[in-house]
Amino acid sequence: MWPLNNLNKSIGETLMIKVFSKPNCPFCVRAKEYLNEIEIQYEEIDITKDAMAHSFLVSEGHRTVPQIYKDSHLLLEGGYQGLVQHSKEQINQLIGDTNVNQYEYEL
Repeated sequence: MWPLNNLNKSIGETLMIKVFSKPNCPFCVRAKEYLNEIEIQYEEIDITKDAMAHSFLVSEGHRTVPQIYKDSHLLLEGGYQGLVQHSKEQINQLIGDTNVNQYEYEL
């Protein structure tokens, strides 16, 4: 359904990020609201409907959502709480950084 090696979608000049989430998750809702508010494009992946996505997150040691990725890299730690500590400019810098190695995962 979603190969992680194909996460690099361009929208204008903005690279799209993936937000792994699940229904009825207040932190997921808040993360998406924040991204919408600061006008950051994203694609939502519902881990309750995508077994591969759920398995991937579990295999990477994640036990909570939202998890926010660019390509095969965790964009930032802390889910929603980590996200809101960053401005639009900081997030765009992370998205545009091709060397997001701090949280790199092998797939």
